[in-house]
Amino acid sequence: MKLTLLQIGKTKDKWLLEGISEYRKRISAFAKFDIIELPDESIKHSGNAESVKAKEASTILKYIKPEDYVILLDEQGEQKNSLEFADFL
Repeated sequence: MKLTLLQIGKTKDKWLLEGISEYRKRISAFAKFDIIELPDESIKHSGNAESVKAKEASTILKYIKPEDYVILLDEQGEQKNSLEFADFL
């Protein structure tokens, strides 16, 4: 199995970088795991939030193939612990 995380913008928080590193180390025993950092759009350059969302969505779609199984991570979505997420995959 190959997992790819498409990430908008760079992660700057040290605690989050450490968590990502730990997760990458743990999951690499079971699957190939890559992170692709995509550029984030600026409201200053794009005009408004909807325009930013549309441009970022367009960028993301360039990396997704029709046969890919896509999971969207949303901070307001359903939370799963590690075991639940593993079962889900």
